[in-house]
Amino acid sequence: MPRATVNANDTERYDLKTCEGGFVVLRRLTYGEKLKRQEMSFGAAMKVDGGRKRQQSAEMVMDMAQTAATEFEFKNCIVEHNLEDDSGALLDFRTNTAHIHLLDPRIGEEISEYINQMNNAPVDLGN
Repeated sequence: MPRATVNANDTERYDLKTCEGGFVVLRRLTYGEKLKRQEMSFGAAMKVDGGRKRQQSAEMVMDMAQTAATEFEFKNCIVEHNLEDDSGALLDFRTNTAHIHLLDPRIGEEISEYINQMNNAPVDLGN
């Protein structure tokens, strides 16, 4: 029978172009984790009531949801890296979400792009 589950030991290493000598080792999310991430991003929008005066509130809720989803991805997808803060201490994306916010935005965007590539591979269903 064909295996249909994510193997937690299957990882990919990416050398970072935006951080010389930097790398991340990523694992793929399970489908359940991917659904949870989508729920974090889109579920918040459903909680905000309509109306013009609520538009600013809705935008703020969406921004917070996107931040939470990115924190979730970094926590669950990055299994190894060599990225340090200004004092030379290894950043801890798994237990300290503040470390994500310390990243140079170019580095954070590059890591996010690798996570997206790994988890959103196009599937040709032959239609």
